[in-house]
Amino acid sequence: MKFNTNFMAIRTAERNLELVGEAIRQLLIIDPEARITHAKDIIGLRNMLAHAYDSIDSTALWKILIKDIPELKAEIHKHIRHSNE
Repeated sequence: MKFNTNFMAIRTAERNLELVGEAIRQLLIIDPEARITHAKDIIGLRNMLAHAYDSIDSTALWKILIKDIPELKAEIHKHIRHSNE
């Protein structure tokens, strides 16, 4: 089954991206010096998903999952390593 026709997969992705956006928001409150490249966009996406301001296209969602999340993961790991030094 394709992602863009799988309602449960889309809703699961949306919910997880909400959680990621909230986590980034909280991180910036705790550590305003944290450098997350697209923090404002991530938090903005979280707000759109949480408050249903706009419908998120499943193709855009898939791009975020495939391209942007791995990049964010690498940034978070880098931040954790620097925080532990």
